[in-house]
Amino acid sequence: MEINTDTYGPKLTLTTDFTKKMFIELCDKISNKLNKFYNLTDNDKIIISPEPITEGGLRFYYGKNWEYGTYNIRDKSYKTIRCSFFDKNKKKLDYPFITENTHSEWKNSDQVLYTAGSTSTTVLKAFQDAPQWIIEELLIFKKCFEKFNIKCTKMPAKKHLSN
Repeated sequence: MEINTDTYGPKLTLTTDFTKKMFIELCDKISNKLNKFYNLTDNDKIIISPEPITEGGLRFYYGKNWEYGTYNIRDKSYKTIRCSFFDKNKKKLDYPFITENTHSEWKNSDQVLYTAGSTSTTVLKAFQDAPQWIIEELLIFKKCFEKFNIKCTKMPAKKHLSN
């Protein structure tokens, strides 16, 4: 398997409670910003979605064959920012099970996923055909995180983004 990026990402700290609705809004905001940055059309757009993996995260999906509710993507590219959250007492917090209905079920939910003060040391991954992470993408993520009261610190150096 080709690995393009596998490194620690930024540290995240929640300054307010973070809800399911906020998670979906964050994914949508990042998707929109990345598509504008890359000047992508509907056929080639990037969609960021909650990642269906134990520790949690945000996953990139590429191309016209992705729609919310399906995991049939055009290729096997894999790019993610993994986010395992811990509470103020360093106890690992559970990440909900992600299904094909998560986007529609969460988009209006005020249920709290993580409370204020929770932190995450993230991991950036890009495997197979996925392009490596670039600083400009991380800055987009950082700006979007901050709109949702997520403090983003300890950004990785550019030299750590490629293997």
